[in-house]
Amino acid sequence: YLQDYYPERLAKLYIMNMPRILIGIWRMLSKFLDKATLEK
Repeated sequence: YLQDYYPERLAKLYIMNMPRILIGIWRMLSKFLDKATLEK
């Protein structure tokens, strides 16, 4: 994973008007991210 090599690369990410399908995808992908990354 990229976060292993670049853990502090992205400080914040804002996505506006995200389609519902992407919300479901995000919920699945966020399970694989570190807790520290999700708390940003």
